[in-house]
Amino acid sequence: METYRECYNRVLYYSLEYVRKNPQVSWQVLNQSYQEYMELDKDFLRENANRLYQDFQGILGLIGMYENDEDFINVFFYVASFVLNATRDKRAYNMMVEYVFGDRILTKEQKFFLYYRFVQYTFLNPQLEDKATFDMKEKIYDQIFDSYYEELKGECYAIPKEERNKEFVLVLISQIIDLTHGPTKTLLDRCYILEQKLNKKIYIINTAEFATPYGAVPMFNAVAGSYVDEYSNVDGITFMDRNFAMFQCPREMPQVNIIRDILNVIKTEKPYFILTIGGNSIVSDLCSKIVSTLSLATVFSGRTVTKGTFQVIGREKNQSDIDWLKKNHLPDDHILESLFTFTFNEQKNTYTRGELGLPEEGFIAVMVGGRLDEEVDQQCENMLIRLAEQGVYIAILGVFKRVKELCEKSVAFSERVIDLGFRSDVLAIDECCDLYINPKRVGGGTSVAEALYKGLPAVTFDFGDVGVTAGADFHVEDYEDMYNTIIKYSKDKEFYEEMSKKARERGLRLVDSEGEFLKVIEKMEKSPRF
Repeated sequence: METYRECYNRVLYYSLEYVRKNPQVSWQVLNQSYQEYMELDKDFLRENANRLYQDFQGILGLIGMYENDEDFINVFFYVASFVLNATRDKRAYNMMVEYVFGDRILTKEQKFFLYYRFVQYTFLNPQLEDKATFDMKEKIYDQIFDSYYEELKGECYAIPKEERNKEFVLVLISQIIDLTHGPTKTLLDRCYILEQKLNKKIYIINTAEFATPYGAVPMFNAVAGSYVDEYSNVDGITFMDRNFAMFQCPREMPQVNIIRDILNVIKTEKPYFILTIGGNSIVSDLCSKIVSTLSLATVFSGRTVTKGTFQVIGREKNQSDIDWLKKNHLPDDHILESLFTFTFNEQKNTYTRGELGLPEEGFIAVMVGGRLDEEVDQQCENMLIRLAEQGVYIAILGVFKRVKELCEKSVAFSERVIDLGFRSDVLAIDECCDLYINPKRVGGGTSVAEALYKGLPAVTFDFGDVGVTAGADFHVEDYEDMYNTIIKYSKDKEFYEEMSKKARERGLRLVDSEGEFLKVIEKMEKSPRF
């Protein structure tokens, strides 16, 4: 194992020279070249966060002469992103956000590339962001939008409601993958409702803006959004018994010439409105200058970032929302309240516990997620070990590589954890478990909806999509409260049956996509701003 200093010297100082000499090098190549270093002793790096951060500041002092040219930009973001990946030190994140906000050299494309990296960082590590950096990040988006609008404003003129085609709805999304991808499934489900219940003709555009490589700046471990090349060669996408017409933009977005083509389509076809799945879409926000847009937040526990006409959140407005509307001079009906609903993948199997390697007897709590290594912190780990010591079995459904580390820390945990890995038929797994537990994280809404639908009570914080989806009946205050509540579920049969009934009732509401979505459309159409 390399020492901290050897690792630091080899990765950072040599990479500085490499980036300086090759300012146009693709970020993908840089990422491949240095990915191996993140497999070094991460705990050691994090324990030495202050020392690493101080060295980072020293490096910036040495290269200060480059502050006003592209060379500095390449070096700064590569080193800062390495520090952030190695230490999760929010100061490195803050420095990058502050730099982008105050910069006058970065192009709008570079800013958009960096902006999406900030979105990714804070989705996985919400503790990185405080109110100041959150506000600054929103203003960065405003800067980017203003730059694109300045170039395209001649193409943007409003089409009155009376002149629009009431039979046609354009649907935008920044990434399409497959039905295991929550936003893709939400897209197709809402398209189905619009066509079958409102008799709308649907056309889908994948704007390909999610974590785009366009405008790339060299960054350590910069992960691009998934892009399915095959969708560029088809003119439709099938869902259930329907095929929806679609177009996929190039991987490198948002390009001005492609946006101009989309704006021209809107002016020609005059859709009744535009439904946008998610936010952070320059394309959608420019389209909102022509016809009304309705943005459906995919992280529905919070507001999405949009400059469009309306946005939907999956909860009641709170004081933060009211303050935000006032600060941005937006009307109250810019935010439409709703219950976010789900369409599950069809259950294809029925298992016994034995077939899954689960104990036939015993109380089993399931934890679901594809990013559990990032989302499960030390407090959650300690709670899981304590639960195992009290006889509770823990089923892991998804990706949690650190399970082996926890097994080494506790014999009881090693005896009572079952790592099921990634499974597509989640409903069938839930049937074999007793309880759903959730670490403090932003996403995960679908997984708790599936558990509730199968009658599994949930134990979660009043935070993120899981907290909103589960509802107040299933909230706990902290990890100590979570531990005590899980123990109560495992021992108090009457309490368990009462909460299981509530879970089923909540689950049935969560699959009423048609009813909830149609209510939102009705609210939008009644607005004088529509």
